[in-house]
Amino acid sequence: MEIDCPKCETIFRLDEKQLEQAFSQVRCSRCGQVFWMEAPEPKEVPLPEEVTLEEANLPPEEGLRTAFQEPPRRRVRVRGMIGFFLLLLLLVVTVRYSYLQLRQPDQELDETLKKVFFLDSDPRGSEKIKLQEVKAYYKDHFLKGLFLVVEGKVMNGYNDPRDSIRLRGNLKNAAQQVVATREVEAGWNLNPEELETLPFLEINALAAGQPQRSSSKIRLAPAAAGQFIMIFPLSSQPVAEFSVEVVGSKKSLLAAGLAKYKAIEG
Repeated sequence: MEIDCPKCETIFRLDEKQLEQAFSQVRCSRCGQVFWMEAPEPKEVPLPEEVTLEEANLPPEEGLRTAFQEPPRRRVRVRGMIGFFLLLLLLVVTVRYSYLQLRQPDQELDETLKKVFFLDSDPRGSEKIKLQEVKAYYKDHFLKGLFLVVEGKVMNGYNDPRDSIRLRGNLKNAAQQVVATREVEAGWNLNPEELETLPFLEINALAAGQPQRSSSKIRLAPAAAGQFIMIFPLSSQPVAEFSVEVVGSKKSLLAAGLAKYKAIEG
């Protein structure tokens, strides 16, 4: 603001903020005259004018609500793609399940579902090889004396032919400690005369695995049975019990029409 000295009439510029009260004393810097100065009234800031919806040219209320509720197009597209892939996955699962049911209609539901999702619940092929007529007895050899014989049958519970069926036998003492172990392949046996007359080295060689005089690939058709035998030399520790378990088997890879399944009768 501009002020003028009443004595020398000199005009000065004064900041309004320096006037703390409505009337303040001011000294002229030229003649030294002291005089009273009235502070100017504060300026009123005009309020904005009210504008109606008609003047603002806005869409009606329903149009505004629709605009705010409409989802982005990208989100709708993503949801559509997810739904498409889920539908495609369901179609693939249905087709594979129907195919497996046609190939093996007698297969249990849980096994079929595992195959649908490529889950191998039996990687060793041991769950459906069943043991039958397992027994153990001592045999007297004319040179080596007593030894323990464990023999029995295995039955193929799979829907496909199996070969390379391996078994493991354990002898345990009274403290449940394993004192002897044998692992053999099913499909062969020795008669009582052979057990008594064969050289003991040959018996041990036969007990170590599949004998050469039998087929090197004993194949069991579904529901067929084959024999097995295990030979244990007499242990220095008393044997309290024995156990036999199936280690595994393999699905026969012979071509259809050329395969000849050999079921060994007991």
